[in-house]
Amino acid sequence: MSCFSRYGAVSFPITWLLDRQEYTKHVVTEVVAKGERVTLVGFGTFLRRDRQARETNNPQKPGEKIKVPAKRVPAFQPGKEFKDTVDHK
Repeated sequence: MSCFSRYGAVSFPITWLLDRQEYTKHVVTEVVAKGERVTLVGFGTFLRRDRQARETNNPQKPGEKIKVPAKRVPAFQPGKEFKDTVDHK
């Protein structure tokens, strides 16, 4: 399998790539779950946000209110290089 970078095409065995992807996913998930940020320079930052408890309309029964409990959610803030690439700058 070929992988492209700013240095050109690079070949890696697919199992090697999948192992690194799985390890990276595991580390990012564990660190963000603890409430810490993970920044990949040029790509973006993964972080955890706390959502407050709130009351909202029940989508299944309009006019009825339901309580949504507080929870923690993952978030991503794209970096400048990533945003510029997506915007073709």
